[in-house]
Amino acid sequence: MPSIITHDELVVRLADGTIVLLDAQAPGWFEREHLPGAHRIDWDDVEHSVGTAVPDRATPVAVYCWNATCTGSEIAAAELEHLGYRNVYRYVGGKQDWTDHGAPLTTPGAS
Repeated sequence: MPSIITHDELVVRLADGTIVLLDAQAPGWFEREHLPGAHRIDWDDVEHSVGTAVPDRATPVAVYCWNATCTGSEIAAAELEHLGYRNVYRYVGGKQDWTDHGAPLTTPGAS
């Protein structure tokens, strides 16, 4: 069962490089905006997209979606554990919690 990670814990882990962030939003949302440093989970090929971003299955990973009502991070976390990832965390508050804390998003192509 994945562990829950809070905003503050995630910020620290990202800053010290001890966790990889995975975006579990529906297709198209990552390209619109995502948390800085996140990698997109390709729902058509989860194993390949995650394996490319995180080849070592012992590496800690945090999965997020839009907010606490979005089930994407829950589904992705279960799939990652099924694939053998051993240190899986869910950032349940997701993108909404991130911005509620005043943290920036990456908006590809924005000028």
